[in-house]
Amino acid sequence: MAALATIAVLVFLLGFAGVTWQSQRASKARDLAQGRLYESLVREARATRTARRVGYRDEVFTLLQQARALDVPQKNITELRREAVACLGDFVGLTPLTLTDFPSNTTLGVVHMDPTWSFAAFSLSDGTLLLRQMPSGTESAGCLWPIRPGAIASMRLGTRSHRSMRRIPGRQHAENSFSGP
Repeated sequence: MAALATIAVLVFLLGFAGVTWQSQRASKARDLAQGRLYESLVREARATRTARRVGYRDEVFTLLQQARALDVPQKNITELRREAVACLGDFVGLTPLTLTDFPSNTTLGVVHMDPTWSFAAFSLSDGTLLLRQMPSGTESAGCLWPIRPGAIASMRLGTRSHRSMRRIPGRQHAENSFSGP
């Protein structure tokens, strides 16, 4: 009977050691996979930024946030910040915004964005001035101001550096122009 109890204890101890060993192997494999995922996310963010597809910045920021959220020893916050900062000055990285719900019987005149890109003012050929919130494009309260047609040659919102657009004769779109303070 004592021999049977000894064998049972031995089998239990061997089983426990095997489970512990497997748990450690699984933990190491998980850590290795997390590390490789981190490196992959950083490389993908860099490749996306380098490719410079229109509107890439949101995708790069998402990848960098995923990499930052991982708990890995090789996490390099400085490298993640450097990748994020490299996207900031590139206008190609901005997500395009298309506004299509203008009155059909008018054409676009002068367009101006305020310095914070929170509002845009649009002058139309019928003399209407539209003020819209960005990036949603929703009209602000009391935004339709009738003005004599052709009276607006240029406009500016805010008092600091600004971004404005002007209508290109014969075309249906506007051209960006940037100026400092």
